[in-house]
Amino acid sequence: MDNDSTISKSIEDQYLIHGKINNNIPIIVHLQGGAYPQFLLEIQGEKGVIRLYQNQSIGHPQYGGMNVSIANYDSTHHIFSSQNSDFTVLMEDNKEAPFTNVFRAHQSFAKDIQWNTNETPDFHDASYLHRLISAIEVSAETGEKIDNI
Repeated sequence: MDNDSTISKSIEDQYLIHGKINNNIPIIVHLQGGAYPQFLLEIQGEKGVIRLYQNQSIGHPQYGGMNVSIANYDSTHHIFSSQNSDFTVLMEDNKEAPFTNVFRAHQSFAKDIQWNTNETPDFHDASYLHRLISAIEVSAETGEKIDNI
């Protein structure tokens, strides 16, 4: 809608989020609850599309089984479609998910301990994620823009 009006949501498990990354890159995210045939995230830019997806989704992409593909194009040309055949697969995660998720977490913890790194998400990462989810919920309820998370 182009009139800046707020529409009451009629489905509890859907959120549409508009914002900017680094204060200048526009982003739109549509989150839907439930298990759909495929989890799909597309990042579209001037030089192509990056597609992150989970076939036969169980509704939880954090469990793994994610794949990444890319379609390159020249932004001066009109794009007629973005069919699967237009994409080149860059990475496939063929591990059994979600059962290997705990194993991978333990591997990450062990690597951080062994090499004295901090690559495994910690309490602060989880806290930020909870604040982000809370801000999305407040924004959905009030219709207000949330600036600080």
